Amino acid sequence: MKQKIDKNKLKLAILSMIPDSHSYYIFNEDVSHETRKKFISFLYKQNVIREESENSLFTFIEKNALHTKGHSLSKEISFKDIIKIIEVHSFRQLTDQVNKLANDIHLSIQISNTMFSRLTNESVNTPKKRNTLRLLALWIGYKRSHLISNWNYEILQKLCSMNNLNENSNGVRIAFSLNSRGDVINEKTIRWFKNELISIIKDLKINYASFDGADSFQVNEFTIDLSLAKSAQIDECMPVDYDKTVRDGIAIAHQMAIRWPLSQHINQRKYITIGIASGEFSKLNIHLKSLLHTSLPEDAIIRVTEFTRLCIVTNEIRVNFCSNPVRKSIADGEMITFWWIKSLWCTIYWDFIPILLTEKMLPTTRESFIMFKKSLCIPDQREENIHIALSAIHRYPQNTLLIIEIAKICFFRKMFHVANMIITTLFASNPKHIVARSLRMQIFLNLALEQEHLSVAKIFFQHSINEGLYITENCNIEDEEPWCEFGLVYLGLALRILTIKRKNENGVEDTDFINYENFIKNLKKANRCFQKGLTFSPTGFGLRSSFWLMHSNSLIALFENNKQLFSKDIPIRDLDNIYENVGVNHFKFIGWIDENFDMEFLKQRMDRSIRVYNNSVLLSSFIPNIKFAFATVVFDFNPLLTTGHIKQVLNWLNEAKIAAENLKEFKLGIYSILNCLAQIQAADEFVVYISKMINWINTTLEDDLKKEDHHVIDKTKLQGNKLILLYLEDRVTPGILV
Repeated sequence: MKQKIDKNKLKLAILSMIPDSHSYYIFNEDVSHETRKKFISFLYKQNVIREESENSLFTFIEKNALHTKGHSLSKEISFKDIIKIIEVHSFRQLTDQVNKLANDIHLSIQISNTMFSRLTNESVNTPKKRNTLRLLALWIGYKRSHLISNWNYEILQKLCSMNNLNENSNGVRIAFSLNSRGDVINEKTIRWFKNELISIIKDLKINYASFDGADSFQVNEFTIDLSLAKSAQIDECMPVDYDKTVRDGIAIAHQMAIRWPLSQHINQRKYITIGIASGEFSKLNIHLKSLLHTSLPEDAIIRVTEFTRLCIVTNEIRVNFCSNPVRKSIADGEMITFWWIKSLWCTIYWDFIPILLTEKMLPTTRESFIMFKKSLCIPDQREENIHIALSAIHRYPQNTLLIIEIAKICFFRKMFHVANMIITTLFASNPKHIVARSLRMQIFLNLALEQEHLSVAKIFFQHSINEGLYITENCNIEDEEPWCEFGLVYLGLALRILTIKRKNENGVEDTDFINYENFIKNLKKANRCFQKGLTFSPTGFGLRSSFWLMHSNSLIALFENNKQLFSKDIPIRDLDNIYENVGVNHFKFIGWIDENFDMEFLKQRMDRSIRVYNNSVLLSSFIPNIKFAFATVVFDFNPLLTTGHIKQVLNWLNEAKIAAENLKEFKLGIYSILNCLAQIQAADEFVVYISKMINWINTTLEDDLKKEDHHVIDKTKLQGNKLILLYLEDRVTPGILV
């Protein structure tokens, strides 16, 4: 029989379980709609809320919110001590009482006593664990109402996180500060900011993030903790241990830096600063406060400590830093160096901002694209309120992060001229912006590759080359990316010369341009760019430049050994094992193969490098491409192929297909190298080619795939075919993707 519910105690129990609007947002995420509906109906019938609606419950929470920020906990208290504090005999007894109360108030959530035991030494990182704490807080609010100020849901979660931090004491902490110049940061803005951070964590699928490191920060400041995995928790953590946490920290900061200027809460008097610090959590806050509040240039939105910068560079995470960091004394007298991120290689490595993919921001149909293009290019014909992103460009012409993100989406929708127009606004104030210059270089390359007439293509190729020359002669190059992007221009030009000649296309009569010597000359120019890219990696052999260097070396040798391949329409195959020999030579150069020819060591080094590069890529339009690239490294360059290798290749190709399929609904193209060069390709087209490739492998190696993983493949079965050469002469279909 259900007990009679005390209305006043029920109100306290609800507030203990959902102390504020931030908690309410997470509650909505974790609890099903049907469960919430029944619960809200019960609360309405009990006269706790005025209407039978979610809004009414939210209003009740917001109006009566508990103050939880700044509450300190003794390091001597652990989750195990809760039993004594709330005066119950055991977690088993507590579980029975908690479940009964939940049932009495029509909250259809039940927990097990084993979950309480798990919370004594595990992070609160799943809905089930958070619901366990919610029901505990609910019971405390109803049965031990005098304790809710000290032991509500938020405090309980903080206790669990603190206990976990004692075990996982190292990691990355990101701090955000909402600042104003004479304006008020109101509760509505703070609530939006909190909820947006939660949304970012969800969108990026960073399920190990914690919001509980902000005890000593102000009400307009927020922190997110990313703990190192337990396997990396040793006395002295090395920069390499922070690969995933630093990457995720920058991804979160990047998302918020773009979402803020797109929100309704921004004006010229409000701004944000973001600080990222790495190391032992107990020592990070003083550095973070200094990062947030030190006066730095206006574009210093994302700031990092010296050690964090070292972690970023060591793990080849693609950002560009200021050239003149600032060194200052902080509160405790320590001198620290303030670095800030000037730009991110977001066109290759960092993912899209979800809201920018919607129609209200940027065009997703042919009709709206035409209106958008007219509004952008012919300002006096601009229509009102067509797309928010266009207004944002005009409001914040110096916000380079925002402008690049908007141009990036247009680029991946193959709106190349529009993308170029957007980044033009950036060059007025920042002509040496290396990411914007590289994007323009790729825009011209893609336009060149789409032209049917050689005379027009040559114009775009030359402008693309001019951009590359400007970058290498005037911009501050920090990593391999500009050289790789420039090398791909020469490679694209060389392969376009090849296909025109072999297929006798329009322009073949221009023998001064379409000839073997010009083809090889541009291949070698591409090769020199990739060589220079190697030198900009901390390791001396950048993973991306290594891939393209091996490929260009192989192409040069392939066509120098058999010049007939240039002019005759015969299959382009590697019958002399050139790719394998180039691969062995390069693997020796970078230390993956020694005099003992240890193939297991080669496999381990290759696997690790693939993991490192895979970790650095979050851009959903680039992920299908890197899966294909991994497959080609193993299939085309490996001196020894086994059944296990082929299965892994097929796994990567299937992953590439799945990743490509996911892009269709957003009308985004893929940064594709399927035809041996870099070009934006429609997801549908990419999937067709990958499917053909998978079928070819399954058919050619059908018998081998039935054998044990260690079985060695007879490469003569492949007849000189290489994955990266299979579709070398196939052209990407031109045209925008909306």
